[in-house]
Amino acid sequence: MNTEKINFMYIRVASKDANKDFAQNTIKNGIYMQRECLMQYRHAHQTLPTKFEEVVDHGYSGIGEAGPGLKRILGLVEQNKVGCIIATDISRLSRNHSIAA
Repeated sequence: MNTEKINFMYIRVASKDANKDFAQNTIKNGIYMQRECLMQYRHAHQTLPTKFEEVVDHGYSGIGEAGPGLKRILGLVEQNKVGCIIATDISRLSRNHSIAA
């Protein structure tokens, strides 16, 4: 039985603009910038696991219901199958939940 836990890089970009071309460009740039930030963080912190799965939710607000990627991750957390989740900041995960330190 495989007991290795899954590690995630979570990226979320919400688009609020009605102009589709602008919104798509904002999403692409937002995803690219978050990915670059997370890759730099991983490089700077050599104690992190080496294998990460990237999950991207685009078009989902941090205020409303979680996107499908985050729902999947949270389901795996409940099953104790997640080792590590990194995101550019806590608001990428949710703005409705408080996190106990």
